[in-house]
Amino acid sequence: MHLKLTELSPFYDEVFKNFFNRLLKREHLSGFFKSKGQIRGVVKKQRKNIEDSLGESNEAMRKRYIWLAEMHVAMGVSLVDYIEAFNFLRDEFFSILMREKRLIEFYREVNDYYEKARQYSSEGYLNGLVRELVDLIKTDIIKDFKPIEIHNEHISRGLSALTHKDTLPLKETGINHCPIDSWLTGIEAKMLLPETETHNRIESLHKKLHSLCQSVSYYVLKGLCLQAYWELKSLMHASSFFHKELAQVYNLSATNREKVFFEFLRKGVEIEKDFLLYAKVKNPSELTGIYDKGFGESQQTDVVEAMESKLEGCEHVVIPVHNGAVGLLREKEQDKGTIENIKKSLPESLKLTAINLKELCRGNTTILEHLNPVTWKRIVDAEDATEAINAEAKKHKYIELLFEEDRLDVFFQPACGLRTGKLYDLEALVRLREDKGYVQANLFIDAIYERNLITELDMRVLEKVVSYASRLKDITNKVFINVSPLSFKIPAYRESVEKAIRLLKDKDISPYFEITEQALLDYTELAKYLKSNYGIGFVVDDFGTGYSSLKTVADLAEAEVISHLKIDGSLTKRILYSEETYKVVRSIASMAKSLGIKTVAEFVEDAETVKRLIELDIDYGQGFYYSPASHIEKLSLR
Repeated sequence: MHLKLTELSPFYDEVFKNFFNRLLKREHLSGFFKSKGQIRGVVKKQRKNIEDSLGESNEAMRKRYIWLAEMHVAMGVSLVDYIEAFNFLRDEFFSILMREKRLIEFYREVNDYYEKARQYSSEGYLNGLVRELVDLIKTDIIKDFKPIEIHNEHISRGLSALTHKDTLPLKETGINHCPIDSWLTGIEAKMLLPETETHNRIESLHKKLHSLCQSVSYYVLKGLCLQAYWELKSLMHASSFFHKELAQVYNLSATNREKVFFEFLRKGVEIEKDFLLYAKVKNPSELTGIYDKGFGESQQTDVVEAMESKLEGCEHVVIPVHNGAVGLLREKEQDKGTIENIKKSLPESLKLTAINLKELCRGNTTILEHLNPVTWKRIVDAEDATEAINAEAKKHKYIELLFEEDRLDVFFQPACGLRTGKLYDLEALVRLREDKGYVQANLFIDAIYERNLITELDMRVLEKVVSYASRLKDITNKVFINVSPLSFKIPAYRESVEKAIRLLKDKDISPYFEITEQALLDYTELAKYLKSNYGIGFVVDDFGTGYSSLKTVADLAEAEVISHLKIDGSLTKRILYSEETYKVVRSIASMAKSLGIKTVAEFVEDAETVKRLIELDIDYGQGFYYSPASHIEKLSLR
């Protein structure tokens, strides 16, 4: 019970007036209400609901909020908006209590009440999501492909069990005994997945699914339904990507129409009067919205047939793609007006986007040279296909510039001792120099990977860091360098690393190589080999995002392969206001200390965060509080 909170009743009028004025009048929520009077009614009910719940037991309160949450699910209110309402009310009470100088007296009780309200409500949303997703899985149209059958059966059984708080089916999804794991090493997979990259991608997604299943199970058992809901969302998105990859393997076993189509675009298009046509359903089904999947075969067929019927007599090609169909139309003089006629005559449920290739490729011809199913998916998922294609073209233009002489550069961002404020190391971050300034790597890195140029980039970065060695030695004796573990598989890169280590150590600089925690899990043996044979020290980047094995970290720490954990910036940003995040970072710090590993918190942006990190015994901080990433000539510290 929370009877103490009844003492706050004198402030209810003020709190709920603000609730009405500032939250429920938000534009995106207006569609749920017919009038201001209806909004006032909702506010009144919310107030009464809180007042009534204060005298209830935890179980009665739980049932109340589950029931209310399921009502809001039926209305279509998102969990984000629903939880934000609780956060708003809590913060309003905190603000008033601070004004009244009574915050300490009521803080724990108010916080406890709204935490329970969030968790109980999330349980209602979780139940609704489980039921919905179980039904959606049952609609899967691919019934005769073994790995998809196994995957759907496992996920469906696990979701059904969650509604009864039985997490055993999820906990039992260990990868070592999973039939899909056996399939991935079998003859059929070798036949259908001849490309190592494709095989590794599916295998990695499969591992991620098992990790997420364990995570959902953990949160449900702990009664943390809000966390379980978001983890389940992540699980279902990962599941959809996994399913899509398997479905693509299934489809390509019968046909490779997409591959042929994109090769034709790259090699055989006469762009003078050619158009790319993309048709999709205006209001995608929930299958697409929730799962991020493509349409079922029958839906794709409908879109293709609708386009084919309107293009009859014209030189064209149409194939099914993600969320619809894509076609190439070669418009001749006698066909003028074809596109407008198609737009007018297609069913109202379909939207057609026509892209003039001549206009598109004016100054951007690289987009056709590198167009592939991955970039096309990004294009068709975008709100504006033409704008997205131009963005893709820009990425590839960046790559051309990147490998031009003197266009690639490296910025450095310091990490400093949290207690001393003194510089500890510099992290090297790749940049592309344009006429008007520098471009960050996130704007082109995916295109680098798609064109298999990541090792070339890693080698250039290494060379650039070595070229700055004389200046670096006056600033630091440690430099951290981001690298893809894929590069370490290339002998030429390993030789470059060995040479760079010697050159840097001649300047009394010790290089450390940063890899993500997921890469650590995937390339454990490679990391050990590189440490043993090349003396390479590793830093685990973005630690705490949920995929790494603590046993792996411990083993590598004992072998002195890893020396630092860089705590993911998303955790640092939440550490001031999230108790759960605080506990996670505290656990990381404790584990690191026991293993003799240094900890570096990323995204440190203010003094309050520094203070909290010191409380947690984190060693170093990196972020704007100390210095942004800068060219070595402009590097400055607070």
